Amino acid sequence: MKRKLRETFPIQISLILIFVFILNYTSEAQNYALDFNGINQYGQVSHNDALKPNQFTIEAWVRADVSNNTYKAIVSTGASYNNGVNAYGAILYNYNNRWVLAYGNQGAFQYLTSNTPVQVGVWTHVAATYNGSEFRLYVNGNLDRTTNHGYSPDKPNGNALYIGADYTTGGDYFDGLIDYVRIWNAALTDQQIRNNISRSIPPNENNLVANYEFNEGSGSSFSNSSTNVSGLNGTLVNGPTWESVPRKTLHLKTDVGLANSGNNLTGWQDQAGVNNFTVIGTPGYVANGINFHPTVSFNNTDAPSTLPSSRLEGNTSIQVQSAIVVMKSNSNTSTLLGSTVPGPIYGPGLFGYRGNENQLIGRGDDIFKGFFNLDRNDFSIALIDFSGLPGKFFLNNGNEGVFSFTTNFRDITVTPMVGGTNNNGNASGWNPFNGEVAEIVTYPTPLLNDPSNVRRLMTYMAIKYGITLNKNTQTLTHYEASNGTILWDDENYWNDVFGIGRDDASGLNQSQSNSINTGSGDGTGQSGKGNIVISDPSTLADGDFLMIGHDNGALTEQSNEVPASLAGSQRIGREWKVNHTNDVGTIDLTFNTLGLTFSGTQASDFKLLIDTDGNGNFEDGTVTVLDANSYSGNVITFDAVILPQGAVFTFITKTSGGPGPGVPGAALWLKADAGTTSSSGTLTSWLDQTGNFTSSIESNPQIRTQKVNFQPSVAFDGTNDGVTIPYSPVLNSPTFTINIVVLRPNNLSGGKVIDTYDNSTTGAGYSLDNAFDGGQLKWNFGLKNGSGYTQIRGGNTSINQWDLLTVKYDGANVNFYKDGQLAGTAPVGSYIQNTVKPFHIAYGLNSSTPSFFFRGEIAELSYHSSGLSDADLAKIQSYLAIKYGISLGDNTSAVAYTSAAGTTFWPANATYKYDILK
Repeated sequence: MKRKLRETFPIQISLILIFVFILNYTSEAQNYALDFNGINQYGQVSHNDALKPNQFTIEAWVRADVSNNTYKAIVSTGASYNNGVNAYGAILYNYNNRWVLAYGNQGAFQYLTSNTPVQVGVWTHVAATYNGSEFRLYVNGNLDRTTNHGYSPDKPNGNALYIGADYTTGGDYFDGLIDYVRIWNAALTDQQIRNNISRSIPPNENNLVANYEFNEGSGSSFSNSSTNVSGLNGTLVNGPTWESVPRKTLHLKTDVGLANSGNNLTGWQDQAGVNNFTVIGTPGYVANGINFHPTVSFNNTDAPSTLPSSRLEGNTSIQVQSAIVVMKSNSNTSTLLGSTVPGPIYGPGLFGYRGNENQLIGRGDDIFKGFFNLDRNDFSIALIDFSGLPGKFFLNNGNEGVFSFTTNFRDITVTPMVGGTNNNGNASGWNPFNGEVAEIVTYPTPLLNDPSNVRRLMTYMAIKYGITLNKNTQTLTHYEASNGTILWDDENYWNDVFGIGRDDASGLNQSQSNSINTGSGDGTGQSGKGNIVISDPSTLADGDFLMIGHDNGALTEQSNEVPASLAGSQRIGREWKVNHTNDVGTIDLTFNTLGLTFSGTQASDFKLLIDTDGNGNFEDGTVTVLDANSYSGNVITFDAVILPQGAVFTFITKTSGGPGPGVPGAALWLKADAGTTSSSGTLTSWLDQTGNFTSSIESNPQIRTQKVNFQPSVAFDGTNDGVTIPYSPVLNSPTFTINIVVLRPNNLSGGKVIDTYDNSTTGAGYSLDNAFDGGQLKWNFGLKNGSGYTQIRGGNTSINQWDLLTVKYDGANVNFYKDGQLAGTAPVGSYIQNTVKPFHIAYGLNSSTPSFFFRGEIAELSYHSSGLSDADLAKIQSYLAIKYGISLGDNTSAVAYTSAAGTTFWPANATYKYDILK
């Protein structure tokens, strides 16, 4: 019957709680909740008629850890069936992303389902009342749904009270945390429900039947703190675990719950669900005030004897023992947080300046606790805990310590006012706030007994707002996620640390970021600071983080410590380190050159160098070179970048101007019209135009003058002619681009045009040759991966036809172009780089014996140690096509011609696409 009712009455439910900011960190020992596994764990209290009143209030704090499409019971007051027909009692559920109250009226169960959805991983206060005629369902103190029905408790059946399961004791197990379960024998008012969210309940409170605070912290039983009814203690079944959690009394953050009209704030919702705030005056709204988040600004200049002109006023009293805030103050007489209700002399105040850089906390009675915050003019993080005597503070600049006054108060009670406080007309009170704020969180309990609490709270704020936490030797020894994972601890690169990441337990979801030390709220760079913005991760799941910091190197150019393939290029002296936790996929990265002097003037001048082994040496190991996608308005943009864990990166600011056909920076560049010497027509030397290599000539290649478009070529006889370039890792890079202008004079297959194959058991290297395919002679390129290889054939060739061939390998795919037209592509599962064999031209090796000699001619050959962009490929192909009279395309498809500056000087034209020359 019960299951059938559910099938015909689909209900959505789920849990939320005021602990929107829970970080899975430890707090005071008494602040425990029970963690249920959703499989077989629950709490049970033996039957007692007092637990089944005719009028009732049931309330609990809940955090659902998973999304449910089946009923999961939070509290069951013993609901049951009578002879399989009549339903009694009440059950508070979460189901299908909604909160649900199920109650019996003797005929069947009825359901009251919330409008408010459950937020997985977020603490929520849920309450239900019945006054004899009306059921009311509350979420975070707000009345959500009402209905009128009859109700019968299950007293005749004598079922127990269950927490984390329903009355069957065999199903509907809850998966998540439950705390502060209370049962009252009266229907509490709306205001009483709201007050209960953040206050401790006296044991003899009127109408309180049971109050389960779960403060035991261990063991298999839990007690009822109410003294109105004796007993009613419970037993834990199958071992629910005890988890220590703090609870917030106020949480204002600008990325959620904020409303504005233009530059004016019109509303700000308390994420703790305790207070409803009224906006008075004209608090400001600053779009992108800090690290892509808005801020709320106040420009109050009122005298302390009057109320602040611009302020937010709450409506519910809260207790504060600890707090954390992200703010800046434009004045050293300025108070952020106070109370609508004055204290004994003037208003209570938190995060207030009273004439110097000492930030104070006070109850409105001339008793203070304070600490110096010299970063007042800039956004900073301040975490305070005044529950002790005198209490402690922590700042993002690494300063931490005890308060400067050893006064004897441990908490402050306020009805919160943001923007100042009510000094009750006292001219000696706190000055109103003049500054900006991004987030405020207050707690009714201590936070600082465990250093991990501090690190995790400070880490959340630091990553979210782009604020660097300065390392100290006490507590801020590293950045720490809510699950304890270390996100940053590299002392050598601990400068302007920032990043992106997602941490569901803390509510962090930061997908774009820059350091406020170098950038601004919208990512615009500060002059001379070299601001970096990381954005647009291809994936950002819970627990994914990408953090970077730098070595404080100079933001000036140097020509040393660059890869051999970029010899002569300029690079920035500063280096950035990466700490990549899990996988954010690809990201977009920008670098701002405002106020810096670099040689580069266009996108093709700039590259991103990524040292994947992380030793900071760009002349050894594996270095990935990425071309800039654009350069505009002082911003260099790199799209779809992968930053591996532990990598170090920097920027090329001007590629070498000389070596390279169409695109500078070639690792090898041979051309028959320059650098050749001969004797009676026989090639005796061939100079590498990059200056990187010295070639050796095998046998008697011939120089042919005016062979192709008035240009010379080098001819190989297919018997024993060749050219050898000594082995170098530069010519065996993990990605590369090869361009060659080549002629095949006969219709015989075979012969290596270029070859680095290592045919030993390791099976490494690459090779370009030709082979018959379907009766047609085609060019063929292969990449070795041990015993196998990836082979791609593309582009027919004919006798005595000059071909412009391009091979690009980007680490994932190999693309083969003929005459600028893509002739084939293939994914590469793996590629093993040659570590032994030289770079052979016009022959290969059979074991160690020269073999596979090529009969044909080569006019020009270049090798770049990276997979060049399509834009750079177009430049090289256009240069070679014009030089050698080769039409790009295949006289069927049109291909554009591009200059070295990136200008299209012959657009792709479907009509005039034949025999293009210039």
